[in-house]
Amino acid sequence: MSCSKYLMRSAVVSRCSWIALLFLLPVALVRAQSSSEAPDATVEALLRRGDALQRAFDNAAALDMYRSAYARAPERFDVLLRMTRAHHDLAQDLLAAGSKTAAEEHFEQAVAFAEQLHARYPDRAETYFFLAATYGNLALFRGGKEKVRIGRAVEEYARQALALDTTYALPYVALGVFYREVSSLNWIQRTFAKVLYGGIPSGTKEDAVRMFEKALALDPSLPLAHYELARTYLAMGRAEAARRHLERVVALPPLTSQDRRNQEDARRRLAELQGR
Repeated sequence: MSCSKYLMRSAVVSRCSWIALLFLLPVALVRAQSSSEAPDATVEALLRRGDALQRAFDNAAALDMYRSAYARAPERFDVLLRMTRAHHDLAQDLLAAGSKTAAEEHFEQAVAFAEQLHARYPDRAETYFFLAATYGNLALFRGGKEKVRIGRAVEEYARQALALDTTYALPYVALGVFYREVSSLNWIQRTFAKVLYGGIPSGTKEDAVRMFEKALALDPSLPLAHYELARTYLAMGRAEAARRHLERVVALPPLTSQDRRNQEDARRRLAELQGR
């Protein structure tokens, strides 16, 4: 289902721009798995069980497994990534179910684990992507001035990730979402942000398309990149281009519970396009 934008007196960033960043998190674990510290058999078993539960979209049970792994190996890179991701996945499900308070608590935990990554692994591209994604989603629960500050930070963190690794697809998706949402602000919103907060970063829908295309050149099977590119094309009035990517969203296997929701939304959008 499509996100509806909201603009309270102090808000200048749409809810959907931050939520979209959340969907990127599970894919980032693929990179982490090949760079862990020396393995501990119990920790490895817990991670495998957690990963299996995550693939089955049982995010609460997956988090329990990762918590047990964290208790034994709190400094491991892949463990910290999973803790960040699991809190975000569960928060996302809770938010979709209308449990806003519980969702906020898990988003805050995700930010805390992302900050642990930053403290221990400041030279890793994944660290900065996770900072962008976790802070971006926490912005859902913050006031307008902090939303603007976070928006600037999201862009900077994504660019820091790419400065460390230009072959990392996920930060390109984050930038694409960000640029699309910035481009959608009207002149009143932009003036409001400029007067009170010194303005917002620039970005166009064409910039967004370029970012999504870069992500897909690196990872053609990334469902979220296809989904967000389709949404961008629809916003640009390019229905046929959007159709191709919506079809890919439906065809690709979902990586997260949100990917499944995106598939349902893609089917609905395709039906609407068919009826035109």
